[in-house]
Amino acid sequence: MMTPDQYRKSLSDLHIKARIRGERIHTPLDHPVVHAVLNEMIKPYEMARMPQYEEIVTATSHLTGGRINRFNHVHQNIDDLYKKDILNELFARNNGHLFPRTRAMNALNALSITTCDIEEKYGTGVHARFCNYIKYIQDNDLICDGSMVDPTPNRCSTIPYNRYADLFVHLVENSPEGLVIRGVKALTTHALTSHELLVFPTCYLSTLSDRHCIACALPIDTPGITLVFEQQPSPISLFGGSIIDRASQVFYPLSNMCVFDNVFVPWERVFLNAHREFVTQFIELLEYNICFQN
Repeated sequence: MMTPDQYRKSLSDLHIKARIRGERIHTPLDHPVVHAVLNEMIKPYEMARMPQYEEIVTATSHLTGGRINRFNHVHQNIDDLYKKDILNELFARNNGHLFPRTRAMNALNALSITTCDIEEKYGTGVHARFCNYIKYIQDNDLICDGSMVDPTPNRCSTIPYNRYADLFVHLVENSPEGLVIRGVKALTTHALTSHELLVFPTCYLSTLSDRHCIACALPIDTPGITLVFEQQPSPISLFGGSIIDRASQVFYPLSNMCVFDNVFVPWERVFLNAHREFVTQFIELLEYNICFQN
């Protein structure tokens, strides 16, 4: 498992393409707006080495038997679910809520179950492919950020979502080597301090087509990915109070959009592709992540 210094170094080695308030940023970690979030994201690396937190912050991989960060663990039993809740409570109460890591953890577990079901029905080898990916992020102690929200003008609007279909991440080209995708995801909250980006289908897929049924994983500095950030004051900070102010400083500075401009995804990183009947299952598992796989 990485040390805090190794985590910082791993981020500095990335070649992220980002724009912050209209400015092209070549080294995002040097930007002051990143510092507050970086300080929060580094806490699990610190606490994994503290005896009083080790059993909560770390877990035993069901794939390798090695000690891993619990945020990258696939739940195997009730005890795992209990410790996941304690983990979330621990960071919410003491160190700022690492919601993006929780969202990614839920997504990994939902993908584990969904790819297993796809494999059982179609025999495509997708679950073995996903397990290889899990081993990769566990062995390298990487942070995943999940991207699910679509960039609609008004999330409460009744305007048909197919009007914005080309904005949503969708399949452009299918080849023997992999897929090419295009589109935009919103609220990839801590992408600038993550190594990997998990891309999920939209919640409103029923109005769209099979080309939007994509779930995959990409290194955050994959060619064609641009992170666009515009700093805005948090409306929650208007209510004042030290706890709320601190939370707004942690969450809002790195809310951004992730633009995919003809991004190539190799097959070993594709976990859902046009399996429309499994999209609802995946989203429900992601949202209500109370299950475990055995």
